[in-house]
Amino acid sequence: MPRQKYEGEIYIISSETTKEMLKAAEVVGVARVHNKMRDYEQINELCKRQGGKTVAVVDDTPISADALRRTLESHRVKEVVVYYNPLEAREEIPGHIPPFDTVFLDYRMPRMNGLELADKLRTGADI
Repeated sequence: MPRQKYEGEIYIISSETTKEMLKAAEVVGVARVHNKMRDYEQINELCKRQGGKTVAVVDDTPISADALRRTLESHRVKEVVVYYNPLEAREEIPGHIPPFDTVFLDYRMPRMNGLELADKLRTGADI
């Protein structure tokens, strides 16, 4: 049986951005890549736009994941689910009920980076 695909918005939040990363993000259907060191205002605005939505956060660093979760909750999202493991996120995000409106991915994670995870979510490819 083929895996489900995720069709909502995907954003990558990273401590570094390169031209290659931005090009690859566009190819796999990532809405935008934000640098968490420089783009605080844009990230906060993006979180504000998530009010009333169901959101997933995938970040292997609990401090970063929890900070983003708290920011999202302060803007009254309907639900925030945090995944600390990209492999678990790959399995659970596409079939989540209700479907996630938005997924925030960290770029640097063990076993699978944010771009690889975005690609697998979009295509339904196996891990």
